[in-house]
Amino acid sequence: MPLRIVIDEQIPYLRGVLEPHADVVYLAGTEINRQACLEADALIVRTRTQCNAALLEGTKVSLIASATIGLDHVDVPYCQAKGIRVVNAPGCNAWAVVQWVISCINLAYQHSSWAMAEVTVGIVGAGAIGSRLAATLDMLGLHWKACDPPLARFNPEYYCSLDEICQTCDIITLHVPYTHEGAHATAGLIDRNFLRRLSRRPFIFNASRGGIVNDYALTEALQCKWIRGYCLDVYEDEPDVPPAVVESALACTPHIAGYSVEGKLAATMAVLRAVSQHYRLPTLKPTGVPTNKPVFNVGFSLQDLAKTFDLRPQSLALKAAPQRFEQLRSEYAYRHDWRGYEFGSPRMHAMLQQFEDI
Repeated sequence: MPLRIVIDEQIPYLRGVLEPHADVVYLAGTEINRQACLEADALIVRTRTQCNAALLEGTKVSLIASATIGLDHVDVPYCQAKGIRVVNAPGCNAWAVVQWVISCINLAYQHSSWAMAEVTVGIVGAGAIGSRLAATLDMLGLHWKACDPPLARFNPEYYCSLDEICQTCDIITLHVPYTHEGAHATAGLIDRNFLRRLSRRPFIFNASRGGIVNDYALTEALQCKWIRGYCLDVYEDEPDVPPAVVESALACTPHIAGYSVEGKLAATMAVLRAVSQHYRLPTLKPTGVPTNKPVFNVGFSLQDLAKTFDLRPQSLALKAAPQRFEQLRSEYAYRHDWRGYEFGSPRMHAMLQQFEDI
C-alpha cells in the first residue's frame, strides 16, 4: 500500500510536493475526521483539526505534523501513549506577530496623548515572540517589562511578576501558550479580576490564543474605563466572534497576526522536514513561494515599521461582518514580515540576524 497523507488544504506551498511519494488527500481542516484518517499514515494539520482519541483511535496514523507554533489542538499524551510522533513549527511566525504588535502599538499612540518616553510595554510571555518583541522595542527606544514565570526560575532578575505588569504598564501584550493545568496555567488569565486591578488604564493586546482573555470582560473594562482599549487577533469562541467584542475593539483581525509569507514558508518547511525524516524520503522543497522582496527605504521609527503592515483593512472587514470570520481568515493574502524585506539599516539587519538560528 502506498503511503497516504491527509493535508489541511489551507497550508500553503505544499501542492505537488508529496504527490511523487504518497497518495495525498487535501481537506478543509474541519473535514479531517476519523473516516478520513482511517487509511492515513500521516496528518499535516493546523489548529482547526483536533487531534485526539476521537480522531485517531483505530487508525494507523504514525505522524502528526502541525504547521503551527502551538499544540493545544493535539492531545500530546494520547499520541505519546500510542507511539504517534508529533511535530510542530515553534517560532515560525514569531516575527509576523511582532509586526502585528508594532502596528497595534502605533494605533495606541494615535489614540492617546502619550510621549513615547513615558510608555512602558508589558510583555506577558517571553518566548519566541516575546523575546523578539523586546529586541524590537529596544531598537525603537521603548521601555518594556517581561513576565514569564517558567523562565524566571532560571533568570529571576530579568523578569517581573504579573502584578507588576498590572500596576506599571501602559500596554500589555500577551504571548503565552494556552494551558489549563499547572502552577502557571494561562486559561482565563486576563479576566474581570485582573482587569479591575489595573492601575494605568492600559491597552490590552492578544495575539496568542483565544481563551487566555475573557473577551466580554474586555468590553466591560472598556466601558468602566479600566482600560483605554484593546486589540485582538484571537477570540474565545472562534470562529463565532461576538459582534459586541469586535465593534468595541481598537483593532480586531481574523486570526492572521502570524500569516506572513515567511512564517507560512517556515512552517511548511518544518512539516516537510518531519515527513522526509519520518519516512526517509528525499529532501522535500515547497512550491509556489513568492520571490518578490519589497524594499524598505524609509526610516526606522515606530510609525515607519508599522507601515509594513496596515491592519486596518482587516479590522474594518471583521467589524463589518463578524460572521465572515473564517472566510476572512482563509482568504487573507499573506503579507511579508520583516524577514522578507530588503533593509538598508545595519541595526535592523543585525536584530533579525540575532534570531535567525533560534
